[in-house]
Amino acid sequence: MKRKDHCGDVKKKWFRRCPESLLFFVVILTFADFFISPLGLAEKNEQAQKELSAPSKTITSSHDSLNSLRDYRVSALDILSIMVFQEPDLSRDIKVSQTGSITFPLLDKVQVAGLRISEVEARLASLLGKDYIKNPQVTVTIKEYSPRRVSVLGEVKKAGSFEIPSEERMTLLQVIARAEGFTNLAKTDSIVIRRIKNGKEEKIQVNATKLMNNEGNTKDIELEHGDIIVVPTRFF
Repeated sequence: MKRKDHCGDVKKKWFRRCPESLLFFVVILTFADFFISPLGLAEKNEQAQKELSAPSKTITSSHDSLNSLRDYRVSALDILSIMVFQEPDLSRDIKVSQTGSITFPLLDKVQVAGLRISEVEARLASLLGKDYIKNPQVTVTIKEYSPRRVSVLGEVKKAGSFEIPSEERMTLLQVIARAEGFTNLAKTDSIVIRRIKNGKEEKIQVNATKLMNNEGNTKDIELEHGDIIVVPTRFF
């Protein structure tokens, strides 16, 4: 008695239906691609959007940096690059003297130390416009920064000289922090900043107690090259 081959019958039936089965799978794959592709495209679009938005942070950072440079105050021994539009004979690099002035063609000596970049531009344009050039356009940049230092004396834990980083600003409280803070004997309401301005010494009184406690309208003071901060002793 021969044994009936059920597997063979199944294979024959499947092969008879093979064209329909293949067509069914093709349709399924087509619809799957139709629905899945948009999802993949959406993911790619989302990723592309993130990549496009990334540079805007760099632009903002550069913009902030540019504003910071424009607020920089010129110091003695800085080298300035000065350009006067359509006046190549006047455009040049000039080093600021120890006394804070530059010698510029037609104008002789011009005091610039302590001024912001925009203020230097305005001063030169004003002086040139008086007698020499009609509506002069002056652009000033810092070609080379001089080492800028301030000194802290008196009742701080680490008195000494501290360098102000190039292209950055330093305030009174920041330099006190670098001096590791006040001692217990510090008279913090009577700090003195000694500053040379136009060859004369100025004394700026600062109440650091109010400054640290955010009292009143007291604002932290931006330091300049050569400033000497004196923290007096408190007597009981």
